[in-house]
Formats: sequence, C-alpha cells, structure tokens
Amino acid sequence: THDNVDIMAGLFSSSNAYAVAPLAAEVNLPVVITGSAGDNLTQRKRSSSLIRVNVCGSQAGHTAADYAYNQLGWRTVSIIGWEHAFGQETLGAFHKAFEDAGGKVVQRTYIPRKTLDFSPYVANLSRKVDGLFAVVTGAPNIRFLRALRARGLMNNWKVLTVLSATDESFLQEMGAAGDGVLSVNSYSTALDTPENAKFIQQVKKTTDREASGVMMDAYVGARWIAMAAEAVDGNVKDRVAFNKALRAVSIKDAPHGVVELDAYGQATQNIYVRRVEKVNGRWQNTVIYTYENVSQFGKYDPETYLKSPTYGPDSPACTNCK
Repeated sequence: THDNVDIMAGLFSSSNAYAVAPLAAEVNLPVVITGSAGDNLTQRKRSSSLIRVNVCGSQAGHTAADYAYNQLGWRTVSIIGWEHAFGQETLGAFHKAFEDAGGKVVQRTYIPRKTLDFSPYVANLSRKVDGLFAVVTGAPNIRFLRALRARGLMNNWKVLTVLSATDESFLQEMGAAGDGVLSVNSYSTALDTPENAKFIQQVKKTTDREASGVMMDAYVGARWIAMAAEAVDGNVKDRVAFNKALRAVSIKDAPHGVVELDAYGQATQNIYVRRVEKVNGRWQNTVIYTYENVSQFGKYDPETYLKSPTYGPDSPACTNCK
C-alpha cells in the first residue's frame, strides 16, 4: 500500500506469511511463496492471488510417513518438532498418514522455536520405538542432532526429518552429527541432472556460494515470475491478468524436475528421500528414493481433506501416546 508494489515474493516464516497473505488478498496483490511451508496458505486460507512453488508441510509429512511405514518398516514412532504452525502441521501430516497406514505414534513432543538447549527434550524420548520423525529445521538441527548423538539414541534407530533440516547451506558445519540422517525434500545438490549441474554452476558464479535447497526454491520463484510477466507482455499492473498468468506457468526443466500448480495454487513436484553421507571428502544429501509429482493432499481426496481440521497441537489426537 505504501510502495505500490506489483508483486510480493519470498516469505520464509509461516507466521509472517499467514499474517501477510490476507492483506495481500484484499487488494488482489500477487504473492509467490518460495519459503513458507504453512499448509493453509494453499488450503483452507488460500486466495486466488497467492501461489507457492516450494514444498508445504503436509507434502513433506505425508511423504515421510509413507517412506517410514512402507520402506523403513517402522510400526511405532516418536515424533518431535517445532510448536509453531509449520512444525505442528508437518508433524500432524506425518501422524495422520502413518497411523492410517497401520502404524502407531506413541510419543509426540513440541519444542519452542527459540530453543537452544535440546537436551531436556531428547532425554525424554522413548527408546522403545522403531524410529524418530523430527521437524527441527534450519541450523538449530545441528544442536538437536548433537544432543541425540550425545545420548546414544542415533545408535538405536534412524532419524527421518524434512526440508531445511539438512540444508546444504550448513551441511558441512553439521558434519558427522548428520551422518546417516534421512530427510524428505524436493531438492538435493547431489541430483545428477543437466539442469541441476547448470544451476549449481550459476549459483557459484553469481554468488560465490554453494547451492542449497532454499536457494533453489527462490530461483524457481523468480523464474516463475519472469515467465508470467512475459506472458502478459510486461503488463504486471493488470493484477487480474498477472494472477491468471502466474497460475498458468509450469516449469519442465527446473533443477529438481517438473514443477506445476494444482487447483489450489500449490506446486506439485518430485520429493526425494535423501541420506546424509560423505562423498569425496564432502557431506551431501544423497538421493536414495523418489516420489514423483507429489500432491499437498497426499493420497487423500482434496475436498474431503479440506473439510477436516487443520493439523495442529491436538489434531490428530495422539490416542496411542503413553
């Protein structure tokens, strides 16, 4: 309203995105989310002027649950993560999908976002489970994993996490603390494709930094905007036409594969299961499994799904928690 901008892009924090989105919707301002994973931005609180090109919490949580149950063979699990919207939504998505598959979540723990010392939470984790699903993302995950290792817990079971928990921007700093950790995300610098090789080279040339998942999402968002602007011959002042053009874009040759939007403005894309390991002296997220064209609704019918409560601190209920 002050600077009369034509589009808003980025928005990493889900709490910020949830606050900003309705204000933008009031004036039909185009918004392209490239970071926030809060589910309802493209679900119950969606608007015709907002799209998202990165993975949302439910996409990550549903996928992780499928992998845990069907590929890792987990039947009982502890889940732990941030108490804010994204953390609760992602844990909820995992919880719902894992128990619908036949498994049991026997312990659920929420951690304040500003936590620096994870040892009290780690000390309370059950050892009598098949594995741990964790939503402690970003650089704080370094401290979390070190706390797990200090307790010897990572000798007992695998750790499965999501998105930026093992982001390449701090993966070398994480080092051996992350060895063997599994994660689900739409990208890895270890993807062996011509498009990814070109992207990594471009990032190094223009920023003198290593590529990362967060960078990749931002790059795709910028490219998305440019393609939509071209489609309206640069007339981005026409918000109706520009929003329509943004929803019509698809990218077939993104660094991580094909990216398209569903009817709700959320990107469908491949989600990769990665394992942290050391290759040629450097830590990387090696891709070990691929889910193609993943929906934010997982295997659920969208309209039925949207009538159910938002994943949250008590949704779904932890009926098997001890």
